[in-house]
Amino acid sequence: MKIKRITIQNFKCLGPDSIVLDFSDDILVLIGENNVGKSSVLKALTIYFSGTKTMPAEYFFNKQIDQSHAVTIKIEFHRLSDGDKQHQAVSPYVSSQDGQELWILQKSYYYSEDGKGKCDYVALVNGEEKKNPSGLPQNCDDLFTDEKMQKIYVEAVKNVSDIAEGAAKTVFGQLFNLLLRSDLEAAPEFTELLGAFEKYGALFRGESQLPKIKEIEEKITEKLSRIIPAKSIIDADVPKIEKLLPSPNLFSNDGREIDISPEEQGHGFQRALIVALLELFAETKSPVDKEVGPCNILLIEEPEIYMHPQMIRKIGDALYSIAEQGKAQVILTTHSPFLIRIADKQKALIRFVRTSVNQLKIFQQNEEIFADDNPQETKERLQMIMRFDPAVNELFFAKRVVLLEGDSEFAAIREAGELVGFMSQAENIHKREDTSFINCRSRNFIPLFQKVLNHFQIDYVVIHDTENQDLGAGVNGKILNLLNNQENRRKTFAPDIETHLGIQLSTRDCKPLKAVEKVKELNQGGQLETKLGDYIKFAYGV
Repeated sequence: MKIKRITIQNFKCLGPDSIVLDFSDDILVLIGENNVGKSSVLKALTIYFSGTKTMPAEYFFNKQIDQSHAVTIKIEFHRLSDGDKQHQAVSPYVSSQDGQELWILQKSYYYSEDGKGKCDYVALVNGEEKKNPSGLPQNCDDLFTDEKMQKIYVEAVKNVSDIAEGAAKTVFGQLFNLLLRSDLEAAPEFTELLGAFEKYGALFRGESQLPKIKEIEEKITEKLSRIIPAKSIIDADVPKIEKLLPSPNLFSNDGREIDISPEEQGHGFQRALIVALLELFAETKSPVDKEVGPCNILLIEEPEIYMHPQMIRKIGDALYSIAEQGKAQVILTTHSPFLIRIADKQKALIRFVRTSVNQLKIFQQNEEIFADDNPQETKERLQMIMRFDPAVNELFFAKRVVLLEGDSEFAAIREAGELVGFMSQAENIHKREDTSFINCRSRNFIPLFQKVLNHFQIDYVVIHDTENQDLGAGVNGKILNLLNNQENRRKTFAPDIETHLGIQLSTRDCKPLKAVEKVKELNQGGQLETKLGDYIKFAYGV
């Protein structure tokens, strides 16, 4: 089974308005400023899959712990395998929707002062609620803790002993066992070991039962019968496969006389270790069926932390490859433009935004921005691939974006913004810091950027040359149309910025350099604010 949709309500800062995250490419990339709720999504999922019934007061939205403010986490699963549908927690509760089989499980957590907590399990079958049906909670938790279903959570800042030391449930232990499991199960020694455990379990029951065990059963039954009519039965659980997997310890040698544990290394090494394991996982050949494979969940918070750009790209390649191959579903939070793949993973990108009244809004693209069956849009998609590099991807984290036509506008407006005094005033500093300037390289490419910004509902304005053309026709008209015909969201130079600033150009002149030189000249002459002041105020929203 695979996750199809996640719905979360009232968890930490996520609030009473349900947030909905749709999986389409088996990877979700959560972006946004600090403290908007991205990490809360990962934490909520770790609780959902852990089987715990306890929810601390600080995990409830605004610490509202009354019954009406329960934390609710609902997950819709699809791509159900035959084995999934035969599981006792799933088989009676399969829904049919648009020709697709779904298993929908909702958990509602309630606060309890005694620390024991309470959690209602609700299976949703074709819209009908099946609340805590017999055996469902325990069966579900057994399913989520099954050895075939790994939930790996890599926090942004974590003690390395939790990453690499010993226990199988550490990040290193889980990834190590994912790499090892198939080969280990195929080993004759492993099969022999399982057989030995089966024989051991048979000593407690049936014809192979030890006489001493039978004697103990009979004596317990005799004593019980004096109180209640009951028979005692002694059994022994055979260890599950995951109990037989090793608990590895990792050491490294950097040339010193002794081997060094990762906790004695720097944070860079520790994160590099995770990168190495993820790369190995991505590179391993696996018999996993992408459509119905095991529901491995990989949750990674800020994988770029402590990493240089080249390493960030490597971990990005590994994570996208893991998802593409169906080895695990990946959810990551990031502040790095290097991890955004807008060209081919538009549906995977989810933008988190806090409004002025602290309301959380999320924006996810449910359809491709540029259709492949349209020749013009295919061309635009190719142009987007070439232009949305990490520097441009900064726009996904901005509160306000300024689209500038080309090099001259980009250089002149930015330089003028530094020189014009009102941008240094205290009330305007935050406007300057929250604004990203994007060089579109050509007026013809501005609509391409507009389409992406419109889809993710990112606030932006446009500054471009008119080129002596009608503002409502041709490229100018296309720009206006994508601005929803809001002329107040663009400002133009007629016919171009060079003419506006009075720049004299020869064929060999560098336009951006001449523009910067002219801006400095105007500033020295006290004319800069007259020439570009309105454009600066417009760009920053002053």
